[in-house]
Amino acid sequence: MLRLALPIICVLLLAQADNAWAQTRLLAIDLNDVLVCTGPELPKNFRAANCLKSDFNLADPQDNQIWVSTTLTVPKTWLDNPKPLGFYIFAKTSSEVHFNGQLIGRNGTPGATADDETPGQMDVMFPVPASLLKEKNDVILNLSSHHGYLKLSRPLHFVGIGDYGAAQELFSNYTMITIALLGALVLGTFYFGILSLQPNRHSDTVFLSLLGLFASIQLFAEISRSLFSYLYPIHDLRLLVITACSIGFGMCLLAYIANKFAEHAQWVWLIAGGITTALAVTLVEGFDSKTAIAILAPALCSTLLVGAAIFEQLSQKQSYKPWGYLIALILFNATVVLTISVFHNLTFYLIISGMIAYLFAQQARALTKERHQRHEEEKQVAKLSFKLDQIEQASTPSSLTITNSGEVIQLSTNLIGYCKASGDYVEIHLEDNRQQLYSGSLKSLEDRLPSTFLKVHRSYIVNLEFVSKLVSSSKSKSNGSCLVLKDETEIPVSRRVMPSVRQAFSTIDGRTPLASTM
Repeated sequence: MLRLALPIICVLLLAQADNAWAQTRLLAIDLNDVLVCTGPELPKNFRAANCLKSDFNLADPQDNQIWVSTTLTVPKTWLDNPKPLGFYIFAKTSSEVHFNGQLIGRNGTPGATADDETPGQMDVMFPVPASLLKEKNDVILNLSSHHGYLKLSRPLHFVGIGDYGAAQELFSNYTMITIALLGALVLGTFYFGILSLQPNRHSDTVFLSLLGLFASIQLFAEISRSLFSYLYPIHDLRLLVITACSIGFGMCLLAYIANKFAEHAQWVWLIAGGITTALAVTLVEGFDSKTAIAILAPALCSTLLVGAAIFEQLSQKQSYKPWGYLIALILFNATVVLTISVFHNLTFYLIISGMIAYLFAQQARALTKERHQRHEEEKQVAKLSFKLDQIEQASTPSSLTITNSGEVIQLSTNLIGYCKASGDYVEIHLEDNRQQLYSGSLKSLEDRLPSTFLKVHRSYIVNLEFVSKLVSSSKSKSNGSCLVLKDETEIPVSRRVMPSVRQAFSTIDGRTPLASTM
């Protein structure tokens, strides 16, 4: 199912992306020929001493107020098209936009200090009057950013013109797919979270639940930019959440692998992996790189751990070797490295979801195997328990005291074939075709009989020692399945208790009952 779902998601992704971008016109300002000046006032001359020529990507309004002068060339076809246009700024900054000498919009209030500035939205769009548009347009930006928590290497993401619409729409090409992916991750998190709360569950389910939780939070934080409009200081908090979740995901992956394949040295691997990850995240620059390395470092440690486990098992000539885990981790690491340039788009979450899906599938397989083994063990215990009951019943038969017509009678329970409810009494059928009446309910009698007796119908209790065979509905003379006693008496079996009857019957000397056709 998972193998089928992932290709379908990829096809939907490509179809949706092609359709979205085919309908969206977007044009950036001239990024190379940019003049940047510092100061609180609009420069009269961008060739002054406080101005310099720069690449747009190097312009930095963090802890500063800058003025950026550049041009934007609009194709003639856009001028002939009556469709309205908007000026977009995706940046960690407050901003003002002057388009061909006219102020067209203000996002917050830029200022020389934090007290002078009012934080603006992270992503904003200003409508561009059609009367202002020319083929070559002069653009002046007033930018400042004093309220952030982090110093970003690239605070300005995109500045340019495009079709009129909400700024978040340009981030929503994959929104439906990522929401579907988020739903799948949340379901997996809840499933293994509930399993981890059950008694006698391995810590594997805890780690898988945490893997899904970290991936879900990170994915939600990632797509929040396309869902909500927020002030630019929130962007720093968003980046911190994404990075923290990446570290959490990577370490939980390592913990899961160490728990499975390094039983006596898992803390060594966890400490080594944690130190390696912390150093790598601290040393690399840029939050995209930090997020990538926060997952890649523990994944590489996990790969080494599985490789070491396989080498040890080969040397000891053990039959089980986790080649599947090794191949999955190698592919995961290779895909992360090869897609590092697009690591924060949907590709990242498809990679993450693919790895989680594989681990979920392996854990589900292990749980199924464990459940089957437990079922087999329970069958063996039931057989042993029943055999002990048989031995005890044969060596020291229990007795049943009943009162019939004022007479107190002691009956040995190993002589009772079955009991049948009859009005206010219960007919007790003995092996020599004798009958005794018990003045009470079938339920009260059931509580007094040993465990070799089983209630198979609302009106019948049977001594399993007297059972000859179980006959399916197609072979029985009655309307449903029945138990045939040694004297050929047929006892009907209720559909509701049929599974319990089959299990009990299968414990009698290891015999297997006939398959029911119900």
